[in-house]
Amino acid sequence: MNYFWVIYPYVAVTIFFGGYIYTYLTRRYYWSARSFELLAKRTHTYASNFFHYGIVIVLLGHLVGIAIPASALLVIGLTYSLHEAVAFYLGALFGVIAIIGLVWLLILSYLTRASASLSITDHLVYIVLILVIATGLYNTLIVHPDYMTTVAPWFQGLITFHPNTSLIEKAPLSLQIHVALSFLLYALWPFSRLVHVFTFPITYLWRPYIVYRGYRYSRVVRKR
Repeated sequence: MNYFWVIYPYVAVTIFFGGYIYTYLTRRYYWSARSFELLAKRTHTYASNFFHYGIVIVLLGHLVGIAIPASALLVIGLTYSLHEAVAFYLGALFGVIAIIGLVWLLILSYLTRASASLSITDHLVYIVLILVIATGLYNTLIVHPDYMTTVAPWFQGLITFHPNTSLIEKAPLSLQIHVALSFLLYALWPFSRLVHVFTFPITYLWRPYIVYRGYRYSRVVRKR
């Protein structure tokens, strides 16, 4: 048994959840995307939409394709060949959209004053995130690995605490690198701007309205 594929994922996930708790309790200010939209409003919106819509679809595809057993997918009519076709076309399409949006956002951030607010972890996370998406696209478009019989059952074994490392060891090296980089990203996640992903603003449901008054309105009120 290769213990790397047992210990490493659990350590990364532990850091992920522990990091969220630590950030929430001790670094509440950093629980934000610290957006620089005011510095590049229109272009930032387009780039942000590209990245967010692309990455969300990619993550949902991974959740369905890897975390859910193939037998459960067959129940809803998602056969192996259909699943493979959906993973290829949708994965490639939204993967390309995500990396275009990410590169676009990085260009905007490094060309504006927003770069001054980036931490060392942010820089590292951006590098790892690009590598994760790039290796994912490489596997999808070029390698075409059979992850349904390698990475998927190994990952499901992690969830049930019975991982079979021989399964992921059969996967191509490029796919193993993609998985290893993904878990590295999870470990860095809560200490970077990505921490805002799991923020749910439920207090907005009962928070009082904020009244904004324009400059002209304020001048009229003062004259009265």
